Amino acid sequence: MTDKDKPKKRTRRRTVDDNIVYKVLGCLLIAMLLVVTVKYSIITIPAGQSGVLWQRFFKGTRLDRFYDEGLHLIFPWDKMHIYNCRLQTVKEKITALTTKGLAIDIEIAIYFRLDKDYLPQLHKNIGPNYTEIIVRPMTTAIIRSITGQLTAEEVFSSQKEFTNRLNLVANIDFAENFMTLENVYLVQISLPPAITEAIENKLVEKERIARMTFAVESEKQEKIRKEVESTGIAIYNQTVVKSLSPDILTWHGIEATRKMALSENTKTIIVGSGKEGLPIILNE
Repeated sequence: MTDKDKPKKRTRRRTVDDNIVYKVLGCLLIAMLLVVTVKYSIITIPAGQSGVLWQRFFKGTRLDRFYDEGLHLIFPWDKMHIYNCRLQTVKEKITALTTKGLAIDIEIAIYFRLDKDYLPQLHKNIGPNYTEIIVRPMTTAIIRSITGQLTAEEVFSSQKEFTNRLNLVANIDFAENFMTLENVYLVQISLPPAITEAIENKLVEKERIARMTFAVESEKQEKIRKEVESTGIAIYNQTVVKSLSPDILTWHGIEATRKMALSENTKTIIVGSGKEGLPIILNE
C-alpha cells in the first residue's frame, strides 16, 4: 500500500461514520415528531365533557360544531379546549338591601349546566372561567335587584315566591349566556335579630287574628243554622198539631197500651178509667 492510498481510506471511514450519525439523528427527529404528533393530535374527551376546537390557520374557534366524548384526531398545531357539561353547583352568600335599605344576608345554591349546542360561542365570548365571569356576578345582580323591590318582611315571609321570581329572571339570563339553569335554591336568609323577632311577632299576631276571625265566622254560621233549624221545628210542630184529632190520639194510646201489656214487665192495667177513656197502667 502506497502513502497516497492511506488518506482516501480515512476519508471513506469518516464519511461512513457521518452517515450513521445523520441516520441516528434522523431517526430521533422522526421519533420526536411522532411523539409530538401523538400527544397533540390524538385527543381523548372524557365522559360528561365536550370539546371546542381552536384552529391556528383556519380562523380560530370552530363555531359550527362541538366535539363529544371519545377519541378525536386533530392537527398538532391546533388545540382542543375541553369543558365540563355535567350538572354543576355554585354556592354564593350575598348581602343585599331591601326597599327600605335594610341589609340582609342571603345564601343560595345554583344548579346549572353548559348548553353543548352553544359551547363554541361560550368559549369564544366568555371562556373557561365562566363561573367567575358570568355565573357569580350575574346571580348576585339578580338577587340584589329582586331584594331591592321587596321589604324584609316580604322576603322573609314569602320565601317561595322570592325563589320563584329569582328562577324566572335567572333562567332568561343564563340562556342568554349559553347556559341552562336547572334551579336556584334559597338556602338561608339572615336578618338582624331585632327585625327577625318583630317579623315573627307580627306573623304570630296575624295568625291569631285569623283564628279569631274564623271563630267569629263559625259562630255566625252556627247561629244561622240554629235559626233555620228552630224555624223548621216550629213549622213541623204546627203541621203535626193541625193533623192530630182526638180519635187519632185515642187510637195511638190504645195501640201503645196494647204493646205495653204484651211486655214481660209486671203491671196492672185498669181499662177505661183514664182521661179520654184510655187505660191506666200501674207498675207493681
